[in-house]
Amino acid sequence: MAPFFGTQMLGWLVDSGAPSIVIAYILVAAAFVVLHRREPKMDRPLRIGGVFFFYLRIPAGIAPGHDAEERLLESFGSRRF
Repeated sequence: MAPFFGTQMLGWLVDSGAPSIVIAYILVAAAFVVLHRREPKMDRPLRIGGVFFFYLRIPAGIAPGHDAEERLLESFGSRRF
């Protein structure tokens, strides 16, 4: 793009990348809430497991530290999924 618009335009596009992603994420979340309120009976084929499933996947007792990654991997290795 730089040959067509110049390096200044390319720099602007690169600098606006992260805020654009955040704005897009917020718009998707807002659209989800609006759609959920306007069409509560709409068929939603993709359902995520829920909060209970999320808490089952979090390893218990992992504290921060220099060996946190090793302890986390060890706790995953001892779990049955």
